[in-house]
Amino acid sequence: MSTESKTTAHEWFEDGMRAYGQKNYEEAVKCFTRALELNPTDTGIYNNRGNAYKSIGANEEAIADYTQAIKINPKHEVAYYNRGIVYLLQGEYDKAIEDYTQAIKINPNHAMAYYNRGVTHSHKGKYDKAIADYTKAIEINPNHVDAYHNRGVAYRRKGEYDGAIYDYSQAIRIDPKYIDAYHNRGVAYSHRGDHSQAIEDYTKAIELNQGYAEAYYNRGLAYCFKKDYQSAWKDVSTAAELGHRVDPQFFEDLRKIAGERLTNP
Repeated sequence: MSTESKTTAHEWFEDGMRAYGQKNYEEAVKCFTRALELNPTDTGIYNNRGNAYKSIGANEEAIADYTQAIKINPKHEVAYYNRGIVYLLQGEYDKAIEDYTQAIKINPNHAMAYYNRGVTHSHKGKYDKAIADYTKAIEINPNHVDAYHNRGVAYRRKGEYDGAIYDYSQAIRIDPKYIDAYHNRGVAYSHRGDHSQAIEDYTKAIELNQGYAEAYYNRGLAYCFKKDYQSAWKDVSTAAELGHRVDPQFFEDLRKIAGERLTNP
């Protein structure tokens, strides 16, 4: 349909959604704006223009649109949720929590609102609250792979390694190619002193992403605990080549130990 022939807000809205789907976000903003000129009380248009603004990093404009949608319809759970996402991105955690909480009050089965509120609590270091929210998200959606993974992260940060390992394993069960779940389960095994299991998980993470510098480094540390210094040196060197920061003294000490073992097996 030509620009000249579009006369209704719905037509402009459809063009905006089409542009958004094609990731042409600036065009989407233009179309949604034209739609709002014809229908300035449509909360769906404000919400979607907010999404387009968010996609181009125009966070304040996005917040303004979500806020307008909420002003028109105070029960607009999606606008609360989306505004919460922007607040989270901006590090305004308390405001994000308020918006996710409002979305949950309107729709108690909003799994993603619980999940993102859990993410926000984690950013604030409130791991018990984060775990409670991830658990609720899992109750609503038992296949919420990220909720399992992030709950595992929260358990690990609390030093509850068995709980962390269980959750990472659940994430892997749902998505056998979840790279970070393998790596983080390896970290939990290492903290528990099970370095052989940790090496297996780091190896799997590396198989899935051969540029995973942190996995090479942590596998190197696990090899150190097993006194396999040649393997440790190889992994730590690879991690350094990939850009992972390695303490210079540790690097030099490991190089010497590995060299001595090679010359004096």
